[in-house]
Amino acid sequence: MTDAEQREKIYSDEVNYNHSLINAAELISKTDTKLLLLAGPSCAGKTTTSKRLSANLIKRGRGISVISLDDFYLGPDKSPKTPDGKPDFESIYALDLPYIQQCFSDLVKGKIVQTPTFDFNLHARTDEYHEIKLGEGDICIVEGLHALNPLIVSDFVEPKYVFKLFLESYQDSQALEKTRVLRRLVRDFHYRSSDANRTFEMWDNVVSSELINIIPFSRYANATINTYFGYETGVLKKPALEVLDTLEKGSKYQDFAKQIRNSLEYVHSIPLDMVPKDSLLQEFIPPASVWDRYK
Repeated sequence: MTDAEQREKIYSDEVNYNHSLINAAELISKTDTKLLLLAGPSCAGKTTTSKRLSANLIKRGRGISVISLDDFYLGPDKSPKTPDGKPDFESIYALDLPYIQQCFSDLVKGKIVQTPTFDFNLHARTDEYHEIKLGEGDICIVEGLHALNPLIVSDFVEPKYVFKLFLESYQDSQALEKTRVLRRLVRDFHYRSSDANRTFEMWDNVVSSELINIIPFSRYANATINTYFGYETGVLKKPALEVLDTLEKGSKYQDFAKQIRNSLEYVHSIPLDMVPKDSLLQEFIPPASVWDRYK
């Protein structure tokens, strides 16, 4: 594939994603929405999509605030446990539900709320809080794995004030797991201090938990956006292979790693500097300071 062909593919993929955001913003702006609940499985691009939706809604005259449910994590010590005794960060009960429910109830009533900040490197909540108050016509975008779970707003907020948006990210059902595990391998290595072994240790629980805690609630969505980019595998190839090299020898995940390596063997690498600066994929590729090592 020539540089020109790569750039044409990148442009096409980015335009399709942008159009889906515009369509969603137009739909939302015609409602009385105060809380825009944006959910999706791990590495579906919730953070970037919420930012881009914010910009589109602001253009349509709406004031925007953003809350990440990740900031309401209780931390490892207070989280529920998996059957093998490890913290279950994928469970909705790993979140401070009473705090969340009070915040959302107060927001739609026009009250001031204080939202927390969670540091994933420290695995703990920080002392930094953010003040939010919704004015007339304002919307708070709430993004997180569990945003569509009825426990988040049920009985606390009138349905007319809530719009539910679900994100998915795959080319086809067979490619579903590979797409997101590549994103997670690279993102967690560079931004969450996790090597391949730690990412794989969590992955089985991530996938099984999604089937219980996330996917079933997608049917409640008012709209769905697919955040998969056809060119992303080429972009993630070299960074992902680097992360796979951190896997411990003799690891029980070596077979899974081999499957991923084999799937990437004939994928044409795409330079990281071809990814647009405002692309959702910036959420998952390494920081620009280390791009030279992937040339």
